[in-house]
Amino acid sequence: MQRILLYVGRFFAILLMPAEVALITATIFVAATIPSISQPETIKAGLEAQRIYPDVVLVALPALVELTAELQDPPSRIDLDEIRDTLAPDDWRSVAHDLMPPEWVQAQTESALDSIYGYIGGGEAVDYALDIEELAAGFYGAGAERAVTRILTFSPNCSPAQLRQIRQIPINNDENIPICNPNNPLQTERMTAAMLESFAIIGASLTRDDILADTLDIGFFQIEERLNPSDDTLTLPMQAEAEGSSRDAFIFLRIVHELRGMYTRPAISAPVALFGLIVFFAVRSFRGLAVWSGWVSILSGSTLVVTLLLFSMGIIGQSAASQVGTDLPSEIEMIQIRIFDGIVSSVYRDFSPRVLASAIMLFIAGVSLLVFSRVLPGPKRLVRLNPEALPSTSVQPQ
Repeated sequence: MQRILLYVGRFFAILLMPAEVALITATIFVAATIPSISQPETIKAGLEAQRIYPDVVLVALPALVELTAELQDPPSRIDLDEIRDTLAPDDWRSVAHDLMPPEWVQAQTESALDSIYGYIGGGEAVDYALDIEELAAGFYGAGAERAVTRILTFSPNCSPAQLRQIRQIPINNDENIPICNPNNPLQTERMTAAMLESFAIIGASLTRDDILADTLDIGFFQIEERLNPSDDTLTLPMQAEAEGSSRDAFIFLRIVHELRGMYTRPAISAPVALFGLIVFFAVRSFRGLAVWSGWVSILSGSTLVVTLLLFSMGIIGQSAASQVGTDLPSEIEMIQIRIFDGIVSSVYRDFSPRVLASAIMLFIAGVSLLVFSRVLPGPKRLVRLNPEALPSTSVQPQ
């Protein structure tokens, strides 16, 4: 009967082993990941590694100009979409970077991340100041002059119709400026002045208080900006998400941050409690305790290593593709994929050394316990004696 109970206990212990290994693995991964996602430097490093900011400019610049197009007074006569379609990709990239430097986009993004993580860390609101003055400066002065020079230099030669249109530039203010190279000093000077004037109109619209305030106050995820006295507020495309899933995500991250100090004890207690059940069912001696502890440690370390290998074998890229909707323009879609990949890869690079160190320690502990178990005493066995086999003793009377 005792032997049957021992086998039944080992059977239940073996059933609990996968759960114990999975719980230890999950605990170590969560403990290693929380510090990585709780600091903005991890996100910044991921975006920097993807070199995302120069490509973000190509999408953000036309969107920003379009946002102010109907509110420019007088309206700008230059069409960025036409410039993009006319120039070679590298030339268009250079023009866009002259008007909106990638360094500005990076600085604003990192400032926003610091503000968001400040809220996650206990701040009352996301207080973020968007430096519009610096952006608007790109549409004046040296940035605009470099952009105009590139446009005129790398555009194709003007057609006769475009040349007639250029001659009407001072007179006709309703048509857009043609994007071409007139190859004529007088007309080039005329086009240069007209383009610089149009870029200045865009820059002025960015700094007008009734179009886009210098400070973009997100507040409690309410992204609204005053546009003009007749239209009190304009809801930007980000607002619906900010009030829904993005707000929930930020609140969740704040809860996770606040629970960091409370995480250690429950995280350690759960695997310990489950291992206590394994000990209850299967362990009958110090040797058994060392053997079961050793195998749990070795299997947990192996699972950690396998999980890290799965991350490094392309699962990150496949997961990123599933995060992007199919109804978005391909350019925006690719940027979203790269942002997601960059963040996940940065988090992985940050926490993987800690996970690998834990796996190595588990391996060492497991092997040490198995070796040490060889010198520990096993369970005591009860020897059943046969009374008939015992030598009989009798006391002889004196």
